Amino acid sequence: MPHPENVDAFGQALRQHGYEVTSDTVDGRPAVVGRRSDFRLRWMASRLHTFVVVSRFGPAGTDTGALDHFLDAACQYAVKNKEGLPRGLQTGTAAVAVAVMDQVDGDAAAWAGHHHGRRFAALTYPVAVETTTGRVIHPGPAVLGAIFNSHLRRVAEEIVAPAARP
Repeated sequence: MPHPENVDAFGQALRQHGYEVTSDTVDGRPAVVGRRSDFRLRWMASRLHTFVVVSRFGPAGTDTGALDHFLDAACQYAVKNKEGLPRGLQTGTAAVAVAVMDQVDGDAAAWAGHHHGRRFAALTYPVAVETTTGRVIHPGPAVLGAIFNSHLRRVAEEIVAPAARP
């Protein structure tokens, strides 16, 4: 598998888990985007359109303002590119924003370690990947949107983490 400094490694992992993968520009930066739609009865008979947006950030620490902007842009991308019924009619989006960087400093770790605001039927899930160690940081359980916690955690732990290993 290619080194995780190349975000294509994440695209390969997403394809292996049934995601449609494309290259695009999100927040003005090149990104690999994986998209998948799942329906679960345990999600109160809802369909969730999950978008995993992976982008490379600079070699040094990244400020949280840039990371917040990336997370918001990933959410907007998911909302704009979701197909099917309008959001809220037993359907919604989840944007998993994966920021890949050489070193995850304290601010970036804090950014990835907690949930951020949500929009109507649009969840966000920040993930920070440190390429030098393969460390992956993501939030713990959320209160709002709690029925999707295990799904989003699995994306981080079963798809992103293995692709992040150096």
